This record gives sequence, structure tokens and C-alpha cells, in this order.
Amino acid sequence: MESYSGFSKVYDRLIMEDVDYDAFASFILSMKEEGGSYMDAACGTGNISLRIAPYFRDTTLIDLSEEMLTLAVKKLDSLGIKTRAFNIPMEDMQFGESFSLITSVLDSVNYLVEDGQAEKFFRAAYDHLEEDGLLVFDINSSYKLTEILGNNDFIYTSDDIVYTWENSIEDGLVEMYLNFFVREGRLYERVEELHHEKVFSEPELIDILHRIGFKDIEAWDSYSKKRPHEETERITFTAWKRRKQ
Repeated sequence: MESYSGFSKVYDRLIMEDVDYDAFASFILSMKEEGGSYMDAACGTGNISLRIAPYFRDTTLIDLSEEMLTLAVKKLDSLGIKTRAFNIPMEDMQFGESFSLITSVLDSVNYLVEDGQAEKFFRAAYDHLEEDGLLVFDINSSYKLTEILGNNDFIYTSDDIVYTWENSIEDGLVEMYLNFFVREGRLYERVEELHHEKVFSEPELIDILHRIGFKDIEAWDSYSKKRPHEETERITFTAWKRRKQ
């Protein structure tokens, strides 16, 4: 069962109810001056890209889901924003060029579940940043994955979508089984998704970023200027590739 293979059909309808992309974009843009090249790694359907891309010279999109990537390109194209799009794992980027800003939002890093996979992405991001370039990413916190999701199940209903969300956690890995019923006219289409997210701690990721060479690394309570606390559900990281002295 391939993650996001069918989810792209309902992703925006669900995610817009819970995610304030305007606040995400405002935070990111407050951290980095306009201009230069921008990359959105694991761009999804482009909801953050379309809010940030207008402030940069050019935009590159990466996503593992071809369906999500196609929707992202269509969204930005409808606004007259031309992009380059690549259907590849974000840790495998090899472009031979540099960017002033790289983002990866909505816990994409938690999906890097194999040993060394997250570090591989951070190294690739570092190598693709220009001097004084910025990496911004977020994770679902250990608290959210273990205490809120954990082994708990959820049911969601609306006028045109019903879904169940079953979670189980073992050895720092959360398995999420989502079962959607999406109304199409008088019928309902069933969409099944299986996702896995790895539990990372804030100190663990900061240590990896330091070892790679990032400087001025900061952790935030979601996309605010507040520090994370023990019940923070989303931790946002900002890390700079500073000019060598």
C-alpha cells in the first residue's frame, strides 16, 4: 500500500481544516530575506510553496508522490509561478546548484524512518544551500507521536468524507492505517493509506545538524517565536549554512 497514492484526492480538504499555512509562511519569510532560489522538499500539494515562491527568483519542488507533485505544479502554474519539479526522495537530491532557502514542512522528516535516512537528507540540504542559506523543517514531536497518537484510534466525519485512523507504536516507530470513504455523487470511494513516522527527539536532531556543519540552530514551538515545551506537538527547526570565516 503506497503512502499518498490515493490520499492526494482528499489531502487538501482535510489538511486545510487543521493547518494554518499562512502562519507557516509568515514565520519562514520573517527568517529569510526575499530573492534567490527556493526549494520545497516533500512539497505535497504545494500549499506552502505557493505562499513562499512569489518572493523568490525561482522555485524547485520535490516529492515522492507523483500525484501530490502534479497537484503542486498545477497550483503554482495557475498563479503564473513557473517551477521545476522532481519526483524523487528528498534525501536523494543531486542538482549541482545552490539555494538560499530550503523548506520541508508537515513532519516530512518523520517519514525518514530508515537508519541514517534523516541525516542523509540534512547533508543533502546542507550541500545544496548557498552560504548564509537557511533550512526550515518541522517534526511531529515525541510527545505527539507517543502520547497523542501512540496506540490510539480516531474517527472523523464530514458531509463528504468519513475516515478511521488507527495507530500503533513499537520501538520508536508509529504505524498509521487510514481508511477513507469519500463521497462521489451517490457513491463512496474507499481509499486506504499506510504511513510510518519515526520518533525523533529535539536534542538528537540538533546534534546531527551540528555534526553536518549547520550553525545558529534553533528549535521553536511550531511556527511561532516561542520555544518548545513538554507538550509541544510540532517542533520547527531553523538551521543556517554560514559563510566560512
